[in-house]
Amino acid sequence: SDSENVLKHLGLTRGLHIHRVGRFEGHECRWLMAEFCAHFGIEIGNCHGKLDDLAEPTEGWPRHLHWALSALSESVLVEGVDGKLNEIKDWKDVHLRSHEMRNDYYYHQFTSELSTNRYLVRHIVENIKDGDSDTRVRKVIAESQRDEVGWQLPDGMNVHDFFYHLVHQGVLELRDRSTVAFSIPSFRSFLIKEGNR
Repeated sequence: SDSENVLKHLGLTRGLHIHRVGRFEGHECRWLMAEFCAHFGIEIGNCHGKLDDLAEPTEGWPRHLHWALSALSESVLVEGVDGKLNEIKDWKDVHLRSHEMRNDYYYHQFTSELSTNRYLVRHIVENIKDGDSDTRVRKVIAESQRDEVGWQLPDGMNVHDFFYHLVHQGVLELRDRSTVAFSIPSFRSFLIKEGNR
């Protein structure tokens, strides 16, 4: 989110400690998955690679790792599996369930402002890249509007408001006062897919 930049702009940083919520690195994801299993008495057996594969689509984001671990938890409670990963018959089902939960989360983030204007959102995310300036993003937003359904700014929002809506919903991340990034590439892909419907 842009909270740090807003706080700096308002001059509210004296004595303030900012703790960024970021993604875990690959080794941290592996550790987290293994520790989760150990804590709950789940036998990993020879499934360390399967855990890595399950964690990979999460991009290291804590909320997405939560969904992956939730899907894993459902799978180990099945009769016959009884907490042993080696006994999971079809790991595709675990991946599918994790993917469903992640998409449910994206739909929750997909506000009416994004949904109603899905073509505009798709066009914006397809035409900007990591490291672009916030000025360039605002220019893309302004120049992308059309007089067609799905291509207009939401009622009551100007370019500046819509830019910050994209930031607040996790579509974009402000890396500093002047550049943006797609912090969650899978959310970007989701928005492009929704904009092609």
